[in-house]
Amino acid sequence: MLCTEAVYLKWYLFFFNHNLKKAMSNGSNKTEEQALTQEEREERKEQIRLAAYHRWEAKGKSHGGDKEDWYEAEDSLEGEIED
Repeated sequence: MLCTEAVYLKWYLFFFNHNLKKAMSNGSNKTEEQALTQEEREERKEQIRLAAYHRWEAKGKSHGGDKEDWYEAEDSLEGEIED
């Protein structure tokens, strides 16, 4: 595994673990509407992860731009929602 792929894997696992811990600490007595909202948020984060990964690939898999790729992916997806 290349170093940059390891960085993206680290980011993915960080956000996955963070969301898992957050979901477990919220308790299990959520309404169906709240659960759907959580699912939508998870789907959104997955879209950002994929968009950041594709940006990284398009840039030639260069090392050190993971945060920039993430923020650009967030911004581009937010722009799509507002349109």
